Amino acid sequence: MALLVPNVETATGKFFARAGLLLLAVMMLAGGALSVWRLALAPLHDFWRSSDWRQVMTKIESARLQHDLQGVRVQVRYSYKVDGVTYHSDRYGLYNNMGNAEAARAAYEELLFRRKAWAWVNPAAPEDALLERKIYPLTTLTAIPAAGVALLGAALLWAAATAFRERRRERRRPRRRV
Repeated sequence: MALLVPNVETATGKFFARAGLLLLAVMMLAGGALSVWRLALAPLHDFWRSSDWRQVMTKIESARLQHDLQGVRVQVRYSYKVDGVTYHSDRYGLYNNMGNAEAARAAYEELLFRRKAWAWVNPAAPEDALLERKIYPLTTLTAIPAAGVALLGAALLWAAATAFRERRRERRRPRRRV
């Protein structure tokens, strides 16, 4: 463990401590911002964007439950016709790989039972469609801790930048001889 802690009394140790702080700040800022985008902003943007899409009846070609690191989700493939042209899509909802297991199982069973569903289709780009246009408030609210991590990363980045700037100013000041 002593290998991971730099000796901040040496110039090299100070450099590694500052570089580590900078790396941690960038990772926190980027990870938090990406999480906020995936959990809240992208689904809300798609919800707003799809508000004027029209509904079209689709035929479910395949549906299955996908078990992965993010939990259980519905993987579906469906076809639909717009102006006599057949399109295929595999997008289920607004959230990319998000949702709880019970909701995913219920949606999967409904798709298997009905074999048809209404899809929301973009009239300007008919290849853009989704089966469920629903916002999950609890999933969206999980972006709040991610926003906190991003803000903490931004604060650490500001602190690191300020420390580097102060160090540079100290080097440039002429020293007085007494």
